[in-house]
Amino acid sequence: IQEMHLLTIHCLCDGIDVALFGGDTE
Repeated sequence: IQEMHLLTIHCLCDGIDVALFGGDTE
């Protein structure tokens, strides 16, 4: 469950990055 939580947070962070920077930051 904790691993899924971390993956969800990671996805949310990716979504925020796209919203702020308009693309992948990696």
